[in-house]
Amino acid sequence: MEFRRPLKTSEFLESFLSMYRMDVHFIKEDCVLHNFISKSIAFMENLNVDNKELFG
Repeated sequence: MEFRRPLKTSEFLESFLSMYRMDVHFIKEDCVLHNFISKSIAFMENLNVDNKELFG
């Protein structure tokens, strides 16, 4: 999604990405990915999505 900016996706996905980027920053340079992967896994495991918000 980041490479498609300034285009945007749905309001729900933009909100999801915003929350995700609070925990896992966009990688601009080559680095060890272990910490980013661990943070991504933790984010997904702790994510709670309201079905009403998801399915309208």
